[in-house]
Amino acid sequence: HASPPPLLLPAQIAFRPLRLDAYDDCIEFTMETGSFVVPIRATIPTISSRVPSNVDFGFVPVNETGRTTFEVTNDGEVAIKWSLMCETPFTLTPTSGELSPGTSATISAEFAPKDASVYVASCICTVEGHSSHTIRIGGIGKFPFLSASTERVECGRVVTGGVVTHHVKLRNQSLVDA
Repeated sequence: HASPPPLLLPAQIAFRPLRLDAYDDCIEFTMETGSFVVPIRATIPTISSRVPSNVDFGFVPVNETGRTTFEVTNDGEVAIKWSLMCETPFTLTPTSGELSPGTSATISAEFAPKDASVYVASCICTVEGHSSHTIRIGGIGKFPFLSASTERVECGRVVTGGVVTHHVKLRNQSLVDA
């Protein structure tokens, strides 16, 4: 009478690295009946984030406010804390926050030019534990320019209760709303 084959139980291997390094190795087990290899791998969770490299407002009327949005995205494997700094006349809201992996925050950007000029600034997005991003943000302040089809409207003498109608066409000859 033959004895039953030995009972094989699942084994567990615990891997506790001593340093925060990536590992890609293997352990070879040799037994009477042969050998086998168990791969041992450990990866480091990555910190990664994404912002646009440029934000362009185009033409905005002087003393008005142009608005747009953009995203700060966490495309890494760990949560991140971020903050934004930008120069006037550009304003960003919110200026800081936290993002879980795979999520994004919508940033509201405003441009309020005080004169007819070209404005360019570098906004810095700092991510804790990671390198910072530079966002080039720009816009052009423009004065509206309206012209009328006539320089003067004369109604002459009008009797009380009477009505005189003149048509004047206004034309916006600028690149911005007026």
